Amino acid sequence: MRIILFFYILLNTCLSQSLAKGVMLYVHNDKNVKQPYLYELEKEMQNYDIDMIVYPVDVSRTIGEHTLRIDSIIRNYRENTDSLDIFMVADKEASFVAMDVLSKDTAIVALITLSGAFCNGDDYFYNETSITKNVKMLDSVSFDNQKEQCLRIAYKMISQAKQGEKIKQPRGADNYMQALFTLLNSRYGHSLLEFSLDNHLKSVRSKIIPLYQSKNQSSELDLYIGKLIYLGALYGVEYIEPQSYNYDNISSEIVKHITNLLKN
Repeated sequence: MRIILFFYILLNTCLSQSLAKGVMLYVHNDKNVKQPYLYELEKEMQNYDIDMIVYPVDVSRTIGEHTLRIDSIIRNYRENTDSLDIFMVADKEASFVAMDVLSKDTAIVALITLSGAFCNGDDYFYNETSITKNVKMLDSVSFDNQKEQCLRIAYKMISQAKQGEKIKQPRGADNYMQALFTLLNSRYGHSLLEFSLDNHLKSVRSKIIPLYQSKNQSSELDLYIGKLIYLGALYGVEYIEPQSYNYDNISSEIVKHITNLLKN
């Protein structure tokens, strides 16, 4: 099995000669490039004749633009293979791209999400800020209201960006708030603000397998998985009960679910 980066695919390497029985697209935030478990995942899956394509989601492109690029990868594989199982794996920030792909390509077998964000795009910004600040400033409400002030500033920035207004980086912003400002001002961030979970899930026909980190169980279940369960039931989306993972077993969890799907 090969881990193929997108720029190699654009140069037409390996695609036309692929003899794979399946393809797994690993879609991830481009800041999470060096994940050691990817090499373990490659080793564990090599006996199943599945090509693994690592696709980084950068903020210079919109969700729709990433979807078009991924669609071209899938079409190239399908042109050379009569029968091919397509799977997707996505981390939290990239799960919006994965959902967009699934809503347009109903032949994809399944999506496995690693702490997937099942919510509207504007809610995602505030949810992540709330989680980060509540963990970092657990007791600050008792002293100087710094946590509440950060959340108010974040909410204002998100609202202004959603309305198309120019936002300014807050004075004295910490690293997280600087990153939030950068993301909100990016092409990816602009498209994320318009993302509707409802509109996407109603078109999804693939199975969804939500995995969440054990250490973040409460926040992820409350903010993200609950909406998947509610809307999934409403639109008849097939999904499994959320299961926990950690970085020691993430590779084996992905392999387990994909091999189970191959048996069906």
